[in-house]
Amino acid sequence: MTGRIYYATPNEVPGPVGDSTGAKAIAGWLMAEVQYDVDYVDEILGMFAEISSGKRKGGYLGTGNAYSVCATRELVILECEYVKSHQACLTMEQISAALKQYQTFLESDYRSPGFQPTPFSVDYLAEGEAASDLYVERGGAFS
Repeated sequence: MTGRIYYATPNEVPGPVGDSTGAKAIAGWLMAEVQYDVDYVDEILGMFAEISSGKRKGGYLGTGNAYSVCATRELVILECEYVKSHQACLTMEQISAALKQYQTFLESDYRSPGFQPTPFSVDYLAEGEAASDLYVERGGAFS
């Protein structure tokens, strides 16, 4: 599945917004959890790389401001704690690509007046309730 992340500017600073259920989950996670911290993007990318390579254990990785994250060596699931339908199941490659696109935005001059952020596409395997079903079906656990 493919969605699009674009940026809205309600408070003078652009924030990610998705156009599909899965993209809304990804954009919401970026906004609520990653926020505007480019160093945190590197930290998350490193964590996912370690899980993918087997150097770090997957499973439940925690709940932040609004999203819970779980991962296996192949998959990541993002689940909103407030809007149950905002879920996305992604491969490690897909979540890494989304993070790198967002990192490009964070490394830009996005705080300048008149800045126009570039939207980007996100790929994911499943959205909504089907995301958690797929995650469990492929061996994922929520604990």
